[in-house]
Amino acid sequence: MTQVWDMQRRQWVKEEKPVSQWRYAPIVPVLFYTGERRWDEPISIATLMDLPGSLEDFIPQHKVLRLNVKLESKAFLISTGHPVGWPLSVIQQEGRAFDDFAVALQDAIRALEPLEGVYRTHWEQLMYFLVLLIYHRRQEPERQPLLQLVDQNIQDQKRREEVSQMGLTAAEFIRQQTREQTQRETQQSERQQILIEQMEIKFGSLPTLVYQTIQATQDAEKLRVLLHRIPMASTLVEMERLLNG
Repeated sequence: MTQVWDMQRRQWVKEEKPVSQWRYAPIVPVLFYTGERRWDEPISIATLMDLPGSLEDFIPQHKVLRLNVKLESKAFLISTGHPVGWPLSVIQQEGRAFDDFAVALQDAIRALEPLEGVYRTHWEQLMYFLVLLIYHRRQEPERQPLLQLVDQNIQDQKRREEVSQMGLTAAEFIRQQTREQTQRETQQSERQQILIEQMEIKFGSLPTLVYQTIQATQDAEKLRVLLHRIPMASTLVEMERLLNG
């Protein structure tokens, strides 16, 4: 929130607007909780800090409205008429059976259709959200049928093409993420193997527990440090301490 206000301040400074005319816009923080488990813990910056109670009064306090999406009824989410309620109703079904999710998706697309003409940007953003929801919350075999369902429920040909492009963009993003994850895993495995080989060269055969610990180590920086310490280590015990530390 402070960043939003700072953006306003910088804009006023740029425009040379008199300080007497500065009026910051109010911000109402809303947290949409989409988890399955009930969450009633307080939302406060103070809970993220380790400080004595006497200092809590000096921590900024921002009241946050919280909406437990999974616990509310669909009727409640769409009762205000705000278009965001419809995508939230689809989120409610993200872990349900294919048919339940498909019905919620179809209802949302049809309800959002009036936005396309008057609030096109909002319509595009909400449709892209639904496309991403399909890619990130449904299994691969279900994605294409759901995207076809989206296509079938958009009346305008141009809009259908736009949403189809959204799907291609989301698919490429998923593929890129998969490639990057595979690359990271490959690099990690190579570092682990190099560390094992270098330790074997210096200390001979390693205990089974050491092999297992190295293979379970996912911290790339820790593996790098261990590789650099091998020439300086005089015993295997020293390396084990670093490995387990």
